[in-house]
Amino acid sequence: MDASRQGAISRFDLAAIASKTACGAVSRWMRRLRGSLERLPSQEPLLEQAVRAETLAHALASHPDAQRRGRQNLDLTLYEAEGPRVVRHPIDPATTPREEAEALRKSARKWRRQASILPERQQAILAELAEAEQARIALDSPITDRPTLRARERLLQTLQERLMPRGLWPVPPRKAETRPPSGPVRWNLEGGWILLAGRSGTENDFLTTRIARPGDLWFHVADVPGAHVVLRSPDGRDSSPPPPERIEQAASLAAWLSRLRAQDRVEVRFTERRRVRKPRKAPAGSVVMDQSRSLLVRPAPPPRQLPPLS
Repeated sequence: MDASRQGAISRFDLAAIASKTACGAVSRWMRRLRGSLERLPSQEPLLEQAVRAETLAHALASHPDAQRRGRQNLDLTLYEAEGPRVVRHPIDPATTPREEAEALRKSARKWRRQASILPERQQAILAELAEAEQARIALDSPITDRPTLRARERLLQTLQERLMPRGLWPVPPRKAETRPPSGPVRWNLEGGWILLAGRSGTENDFLTTRIARPGDLWFHVADVPGAHVVLRSPDGRDSSPPPPERIEQAASLAAWLSRLRAQDRVEVRFTERRRVRKPRKAPAGSVVMDQSRSLLVRPAPPPRQLPPLS
């Protein structure tokens, strides 16, 4: 048997072995996508929440004592589809009814925004799931000749490049370090910006409560466990607003460091560190935000081409 024939057999064997690895990765990809579909909320409850909040906000804002503080309860007339009804609504004495109405309107806008993007998110996940199913069918087909071998090798390369950043493609084990890293991870970005991320609940606590400064931007994926990510300006002060590409990079990293890494689009919330607080006796890594903004981003791995700061 000549050398060229031996090389061809070797490529066929390697492609068959790699196809088995790819089948496992694609199966994990499909399971995550199906799980993402199951976790997607329905539009109706979100829209119902928004309508209730808007109705209550209108009643609060139009109340005669809308500008007064110190009230613990208010009798409100709610005009609903079934007709008007009077309810007694508890209110924080430290705020005015008008302030609470504005907070309710913000919540209603958030719920309507979430409901509006649900069909798009569902269609994107379904399209990606169909793509994964087609890839699985192709991987199960036999490799009979050179054209199918080349097509299989292209498919394997494409799948590896797509699934490895999401943690779905197996990677060789790393050599154990003599001294494991401690504390949140940090990366240099262009323009002197710095990204910091925790790798556990304890590190998230330490990053958010001890390392992050009040003016730093704080990121976390919405409604799902994940890493706390902090974006710090070059001078460490509020005087340097971050460019949009840095905000998107930090949000993409927060999405990648969460359980939604396999999704095509992930909602990430961010705010200034001064608006993030840890409730008393809360578990490690648990925080609440006084207010936040949202971004819908594609998960992206950290900037590996730049070494972490020492």
